[in-house]
Amino acid sequence: MPTDRSTIPGKLFVSFWNICLDNMPEGTFTRYRVAPDDARLCIEQARQEERLLCVSEDDLLAPYHQRERKNHAALCGVLEGHFGIALSLKDFVSQDEAEDDALYSVNPLNCVRVRHHDRLLIVTCCYRLGEKDEGRPVFEIDPATVEFHMIAATSTPRHTKAVITDAPVHQANFRRARPARRR
Repeated sequence: MPTDRSTIPGKLFVSFWNICLDNMPEGTFTRYRVAPDDARLCIEQARQEERLLCVSEDDLLAPYHQRERKNHAALCGVLEGHFGIALSLKDFVSQDEAEDDALYSVNPLNCVRVRHHDRLLIVTCCYRLGEKDEGRPVFEIDPATVEFHMIAATSTPRHTKAVITDAPVHQANFRRARPARRR
C-alpha cells in the first residue's frame, strides 16, 4: 500500500478519463487505485484547503463540445449520486474578474504537472446500453465500473549532466551523439 500522502499539503488535480505525458512527474512515481470513500475524502479535504484543481482535456465551454460537456455532467451526477463526491462543471472552470465582465475558461489538462507533493486523481468509467430514446440506443455510465486512479511523485531524478527547467523542450536543444568508431 502506498504511503498515506493525504496529510502532506500539495495540489490535488482531478481529471475525468484523460491523462497526458505533461502530467507525469520527472523521476519515479506511483500509480494506485483509490477506494471511492478515500477519493471523496481527498477531494473534500483539498477543496477545504483550497488545493483542489479540476482539469479537462476538452474545452467544456465550447459550443462544439456539447457531447463532452454532457458526458462530464453525467459522470458528475454518478459521482454525486453513488459515491457522495460533489463535483460539477464549475470545479473545472476558472473565472478571471480583472475586467468588468467575468471571463470563464476551462482549466486545461496539459498545463498541470505532478511535482513534489502534488497528486493527480483520474476518474474512469465504462458505459452500458440503457433505455432506448426515440428508437436510438442510449449509452449511460455504469456506476459499478467507476474507478479512481492516483498518481503521485515518489522521488525526483538524479541528473548529472542535465538541468531540469520549466522552459519548453525543443528538438534543437538536443545534440545527437556520434556513434563510437569500431576498431
